[in-house]
Amino acid sequence: MDEGTGPALVLLPGLLMSAARWRAIGYIDQFARDFRVLAIDPLGHGLSEKPHNPGAYRMEDCAADVRAVLDHATVDRAHVWGYSRGTSIAVALAASTPERVISLVIGGGSLYLRPQPRSPLPARSLEMVAALNAGDWGRFWTAMGIDDRETQTILEVGQDPLAIAASIEGLALSSFFNIAFDPAVLLRPPLVYSGSFESSISDDRSDAAAAGAEFHEIPGRGHAGAFQDIVAVAPIVSEYLSRKTPRDA
Repeated sequence: MDEGTGPALVLLPGLLMSAARWRAIGYIDQFARDFRVLAIDPLGHGLSEKPHNPGAYRMEDCAADVRAVLDHATVDRAHVWGYSRGTSIAVALAASTPERVISLVIGGGSLYLRPQPRSPLPARSLEMVAALNAGDWGRFWTAMGIDDRETQTILEVGQDPLAIAASIEGLALSSFFNIAFDPAVLLRPPLVYSGSFESSISDDRSDAAAAGAEFHEIPGRGHAGAFQDIVAVAPIVSEYLSRKTPRDA
């Protein structure tokens, strides 16, 4: 999706999500008033191709896909906003080509300040992959820890379970996770936000502090809820993106 005019803002969704979820919540309509919004379907999601080969889903390759979109849109630099799995792609992009990133918004994810090798995959991820390969959504949701049936139904629509499984397995092949990202390479410190019920919130907060990043807690929200709470999130992100720094010129 490519809507609005102004500075470019790239939106990168999480696992099982697509550009359509940003629209459904209302983010695209709201931010397209002030930005040129480029909402991207990462490989394996939405309208993008859905290969079943894990090797296609390395984070460094997903970041290259985003660069290709920027090139096609003739965009030199953009604000980049990732949520959940989308934060991995966002940070991989910023780490490999910081000159393309004006600012970085990290929602429900990590800044990857330390190497975080993903090979072999943790037991939870292996269970998710096994469930998807078996076509067993119930088992998958149990492993994911999502028990709200409405959310499950929304996220299942249009999915290719084998492609999603491959996208998870691809994490173990990503050299990106073996590096430590230095946010100082960016034009401005990142913005990080997490739901107050997020299991990683303490680590998210301390990593943000270590990186000199701004951190916001979305009260009363878990991982999925923090994405859906546009009333709380949009003003925080809007204010952050509107700031100017001497290095923005």
